[in-house]
Amino acid sequence: MWHRCGAEVEAGWRSSHGRPTYQYRIDEPIPGDTGTRHEAEIPFVSGNLLSSGPVNGPYADSGRKNSDQLETYWVNFATTGDPNRPTVNGLPKWSKFDPTTRPYLEFTEYDGPVVHEGLRREICDLHHEALKQTIPTNKPVEK
Repeated sequence: MWHRCGAEVEAGWRSSHGRPTYQYRIDEPIPGDTGTRHEAEIPFVSGNLLSSGPVNGPYADSGRKNSDQLETYWVNFATTGDPNRPTVNGLPKWSKFDPTTRPYLEFTEYDGPVVHEGLRREICDLHHEALKQTIPTNKPVEK
């Protein structure tokens, strides 16, 4: 909840200020891990599927495929500000974050990138409400 819902609050804030924001989830664990952990995408994004070290392999073919796809989207974003440009052949369009539908791209172990909406919506909605109740509204200071 801490990372996911916090990232969603940030995505909502950034997108409401006209900043292109894209949400994702990687669902392929680093070999040897029982599940996907925070920062698990780093070796996939950077193409560093190493056989030794703290995030070591052996990586399966699905990991190499996810890495290639993630690198394509991220290089496009770094180059053009849009992960979908130039056209990403055979890959789904990665939609900009919208606070209403909350689209995201999930990189799965078996299906590659899949478009979804509302990742952990119920728990994140509770998180958002708790923030509204505990953080004061940003109002100008009266002089």
